[in-house]
Formats: sequence, C-alpha cells, structure tokens
Amino acid sequence: MKRCPECRKDYLDDSLLYCLDDGTPLVQGTVSDEPVTAILSGGPALGERPTRYIGAAHETNVPAGPTTDGETRVKSAYAALRDPRTGWIVSGVLLMAVAGLGFFAYIRSGGQQARSSPIVRYEVAAPDKTSFNLVRWPSITLSPDGSTLVTTGSTEGSWRLYARRRDETAIKPIVGTEGASNPVFSPDGKWIAFLADRTLKKATLDGQVETLTKVDDSRGIGWAGEDSLIYTPDAAEGLFRISADGGEAQRITEPDAAKNERTHRWPQVLPDGKTVIFTLGTVDSPDSYEKSDIVAFNMATGASQVILQGASIARYSPTGHLIFAREGSLYGVVFDAGTLSVSGKPQLVLQGVAGDETTGMVHFAIAEDGTLAYVPGGSGANMRRIAWVDRKGLVQQTELAPAQYNDVRLSPDGSRAAILTGSTGSGDVWVFDLVRGTSTRLTFNTRNSTPIWSADGKDICYAEIDPGMPTSTTIMCKPADGSRDAEPIASLGGTSYLKAITPDGLLAIVDSERNTSDSNIVQLKLDQGATPTDLVRTPFSEYASALAPDGRWLAYQSNESGRPEIYVRDMSGAGGRWQISTAGGVEPRWSHDGRELYYRNFSQLMSVAVTTASTFQAGKPEPLFEGIFDLRTNSGITYDVDPKGNRFLMMRPAEESTASSVMIVLNWFDELRRLVPAQQ
Repeated sequence: MKRCPECRKDYLDDSLLYCLDDGTPLVQGTVSDEPVTAILSGGPALGERPTRYIGAAHETNVPAGPTTDGETRVKSAYAALRDPRTGWIVSGVLLMAVAGLGFFAYIRSGGQQARSSPIVRYEVAAPDKTSFNLVRWPSITLSPDGSTLVTTGSTEGSWRLYARRRDETAIKPIVGTEGASNPVFSPDGKWIAFLADRTLKKATLDGQVETLTKVDDSRGIGWAGEDSLIYTPDAAEGLFRISADGGEAQRITEPDAAKNERTHRWPQVLPDGKTVIFTLGTVDSPDSYEKSDIVAFNMATGASQVILQGASIARYSPTGHLIFAREGSLYGVVFDAGTLSVSGKPQLVLQGVAGDETTGMVHFAIAEDGTLAYVPGGSGANMRRIAWVDRKGLVQQTELAPAQYNDVRLSPDGSRAAILTGSTGSGDVWVFDLVRGTSTRLTFNTRNSTPIWSADGKDICYAEIDPGMPTSTTIMCKPADGSRDAEPIASLGGTSYLKAITPDGLLAIVDSERNTSDSNIVQLKLDQGATPTDLVRTPFSEYASALAPDGRWLAYQSNESGRPEIYVRDMSGAGGRWQISTAGGVEPRWSHDGRELYYRNFSQLMSVAVTTASTFQAGKPEPLFEGIFDLRTNSGITYDVDPKGNRFLMMRPAEESTASSVMIVLNWFDELRRLVPAQQ
C-alpha cells in the first residue's frame, strides 16, 4: 500500500510511483499509519485538500470527531475503498463475480435464463363440430418457439390438421392434410411431419404438402435435424431414418427377439443430433406400455442403453429433465443428455393427461421456450365397456362394469361371452352371462389371450403365452363353468393367438408369430407334440384369421398391397383366393349363416354379401354404420357377431375417446424446476 504525503490518498497498486491527482511522489504506508489526529482532526486545514474516497460520485471530507483505534482502521479501510483506482479494481472484481454467478445459474437451469415468470394457463377449444382424437397416435405438437399449436381434429368423420397461433384467436385447418395424425414440428418450425393414408408426409402451415414414404401402422415420428426424420413404420418394428425430401429409408434399429423385444416406438432425437430415445415394447405386453423401458440409441456408434424403466413416450426438456408418462400422469426426472443418465427420484409434475395405454401414446408436447400443451384426460381412457350394437349403429350397453376388456367372443347360443380382462397375452379369461348378469373367472395367472368356444358351448380354449426367452404358446382348454382345471392341448413357439377351432374339433387355426412384422397363419392338430403346418405364409404379414361356419373358407387380413386388406382363401385344397375389401380393411368376421362377411375400416363397419354354393363370390363392400371404436389390439379382436340376431357385441370406450380442448401452460419450466430441482 502506498500513500500521497500531500493529499493523503491511499493506492492499492504498489507499482505506482506518483499520485494520480497532483504528481507528488508516493511513499510506502497508508493514511492509517499516521497519527489519528493527523487524519481525523476535523476539517482540512486551510490550503489542504480534502480526503477523497475511491469510487465516490463526489468528493467528501473525512468526518471529524473523536474515534477509537479500531474505528480508525475501519475508516481507513473504507477510505481505501473510496480511492478511484481501487474502485475500478473492486468494481471489476464484482462484475466478474456477478457474471460468474449468472453463468452458473444459466448452466444450472439447463441453458435457460433463471427468472421468475408468472405461470399462465389457458384453453384452446376445438372448432365447432370438431373434436380431438385420443386413440393410438399423439394428436398435438408445438413449434419450437412455442408460438404455434398444431393438432388433429375430426369434423363429421374427416380428420385433418388444425393450427392455432398464440397471437391469433382462431384455430384454422391446414389445407391438404386430410386423414392426418401424429403431427411433429421440425426444429426450425417450418414443416410439420404427419401420417395420413398410411403415408409419412410433411406440410407447411400454409398447406404445402409433400409425400415422403409409405408406412403401415406407424408408431411415431421424430426429426433428426432439418434434413431427416426418424420413424417407426409399423406397430411391431424398429426405427428407420429417411431424408426430409423422401427417398429410400434406412433401418437404424431392430427389435431383438432374443431379448423379448417387439417394438421401438415414439422416437425423439436429442439436441446432440446423434442420440435418439424411444419406448421399447416387449413381446409379453403388446397392448400395454405402462411398464416399458426408455432406451437411448447412438445412431453413430450403434450403442444403446436403458435410461428409464416403467415409463412410456419420454420427451427431453431443455431444463435438463426427461418428461414421461405413467398411469395418466406426467413425471419428471433430472437427466444429463451428455452421459445419458438420470438422477434422483422421478416426481409427479402433472395429473390428468389423456393417452392410450394400448399404444403407449400420451397427448403432450413441450416447446423450447417453456410452453407445455396437453389434452386433459386420464387413465380412464383405457377402460372399456361391452355393448350391443345393431346394424344401424344403435348402442345398448350391457350391465358389465368398465374394465380393460379385450378379445371378446360370444358363445354358440349368444347368451354368454368369453372376454379377456387385461392386456392381450397378460390378462385373464372371464365368462359373462349376458342374460343373468353374472360372471365367472376362468384363469388366474395373467398370461392368457384369445378365448374360443367349443361348438357345443361347454368348453373354452385359449392361448396361454409364456413370456420367457424364447416365448412359447400353449393351447389350453377348460370347462366354461370352471368345474375342472385347464388342460394343455397343444404347444408351439413364439407368440401365437388362437382364432378358431374347426367344426370337427380336431384342428386349431392360429395367428403365428404375431409380435413380428411378418406374422403368418397356421393350423395345428389339438394333440400334444403336433407340428403346425402353414395355411398362409408370404413375405408379408397375415393375421386376424376368421373361419367360416362351414369350416371351408378362411378370411384374414394381409398388408401385401401396402395397407391391410381383407382376403378369403379356400381351405379345401382348391387354392382359390379373393380380395374382399377395396379401400383397406381389418378384423373380418362371418355371419352365423356364412352369407355375409363383416370387417372394419377405421371407425366404419363394412358388410360384403358372399355366396359359396359352387364357388366363392363376393359382392361390393357396403357401409353399415360409423362410430365404432377403432381400437387395434394386437390380437385383432374387438367385436363379435351375434349368432342369433342381426347385432354385434362390441368394445367401446368407457369414456369419450375424443376431447374438445387443449390446455396450454406458459412458463411451465419454472414450475418444472420447482417440482423437480436439479439437486434433490
């Protein structure tokens, strides 16, 4: 420390030689080294300069009055801080400290400036006579800057994309997007990728539409930068990559059968541009994704790792979190995108979000500016009711309480129904008396699917699926009243669904290897040790087999044309085959007299008149009614035909499968950081 003997100003920089004010040579020491009376003896003497404090906006004299030695040292230190040069140094240090703290807060907040902004919530209503779909595919997306919401909407049965800008009051249709689902904004916000008519497309907000590639029953789209997309072309497939301009697609992942994997779906590419996260579905749970794994896959190295368990459709947040769905709610967990690791315990961040457990889809989207969009709902969307529906579409509910029903089958006299409660392959068979309103539980190990009645209605056979590695299926039979234990009748490898028993009771018709993208149809003698023989096997996927009442004609669906269509094959050995549907079709069923064939085309039930007297002939498909529940379970069984009347027993959602509004939350990241802090 040096001082000026003339003006008594202290300097922290010992390298200075002269006073910056009057040029007087500096001496070693400080003002406090002088006697107290020399510094604090009152006002300055005549002709003396007042003491100046560095950093002050003006000059001031040292206050007069008696003081202690301790006070002298404090005042001297204060005087030193008021020195002009010392002030610049201290100010610089303080500025650096503030900048460091700001940078630390920036890093801790996941790259977003830490601030406290009000949480704003508002509702975007669907246009008049329009609703948002809640089944199978995500229905909403946000532009990266959060300014624009795009959603799928249905008006009088016609689907398309709608857009709503934050600074506008109206929600408007996007031209050329008829039949659209699963919209996803590109990172620059210029394009929306979507599915329509089993095709992957992209469109701008003003209606410029481009076709990229054909898909089947796709399960998710994600952008990999501006120039390519990652997608799942079918429900039992891995991930593919395609240029944003179209062209040939490249496979990047394939489900590992040895590890019981069935599907890689709902992809999202992380900010590094090389890592994609997705939901991994297993063979033993094809219709429920509540217990799925979230996997990170490095597209450059081919390495993959499980980053989260018991979740579905995870999405990355710029705050350094993963947001994922579980039982109708959203959870958040701290996530390091560099190490691909989570830390801390997942925390509930939002309840009551609509989704579809059978596909693992949940309706929510997150923008980089902290905006959250979601469709209100909950786990009740997975609950179903069983109802009678007549040929005009009039619905009459049965007395069965809502549950997660699957694989409905009517007894030969139509008075009882064998129904699976739970997911296909991991549920139990129940028998419901539709006249008396009673029920009997037939199985208890939650490993079953596809019950079928014997011709006399006394027994029920079903497929019991062992989810081990490798997976195997056993055909079991048990009295319909549960009076005896089930007996194993025949076995075969893989995941297979029992679809029919021939009228003579000797053969089973089975959809084989259903959890792959090239399933086929086989027949199997109902004897232990019997070997299955092929009925329909091609390079494509054939399933949903339905045997005519006389046992001669087999209806099924195949994707050989690029979309599922209904076909009929002659079982007598003549080798004839006929295409029944003309614009797509799934889930064929025969009338009790074999003169009519029904099938579903999305939410429409179709009917085709057939004659089989000498040779097979089919009429023109005719629509019966709209509004059936378009649920594609893995088994392909959602309704049955009443053998004693002109009506159908159908599964329907216990709650509405559509919504009328989307909720928007602004500045949601502040709430997320509070609910899921970086340090828990």
